[in-house]
Amino acid sequence: MATENFCLTFFFIIIMLASVTKKVTERLKMSSSRFAIAIHVLSLLANSDEKILNSEYLACSVNTNPVVIRRLLCALSAAKLVSSQTGASGGTKLAKNADEITLLDVYRAVDEDKQIFALHRKHPDARCFIGKNIQIVLENIQNELDKAVSEKLGRMKLSDVVRMIDETGEKEFVKRDCQKIRKRGEVKLIGEDGQKISGVK
Repeated sequence: MATENFCLTFFFIIIMLASVTKKVTERLKMSSSRFAIAIHVLSLLANSDEKILNSEYLACSVNTNPVVIRRLLCALSAAKLVSSQTGASGGTKLAKNADEITLLDVYRAVDEDKQIFALHRKHPDARCFIGKNIQIVLENIQNELDKAVSEKLGRMKLSDVVRMIDETGEKEFVKRDCQKIRKRGEVKLIGEDGQKISGVK
């Protein structure tokens, strides 16, 4: 009986650990892609001719869950980059012109606490010459990289991203609306002509 109880307890502990690990992994993945998704969403809004877009539409293009988009929109709204309307016909639009939004504004809204690379989780051994001095050196490098990234992002506007997309992408897809269809659990992007948009699974 004791052995059976131990095995049962151990089994439940394994399940709990697996669940926690999965959630932590998902949060880390989301955190690392928040800036990219934010730029994607804002580019869609900038290219919408000031139309209000809902989270389902935005999630369709990003190919993610609308809940992920709503959480991101909350951060962008708090930074006054977007404005949202509630209700059945509600949605989101840019709160200012695309040429008034820098990528640094977006970065600060969604990933300001993130750094280029992480330092040691534990303090290195101070008895070692390298271990004693490496932390301050890495902090200086980290600060220089963060400053360089901030300066670069501060010079780039959302309108620049939209222009580059327009120059890079296939013209026939730039202005197409997309609708989300679900078939056997799949999410696809469909153009106005009913054809599957190229490059989207």
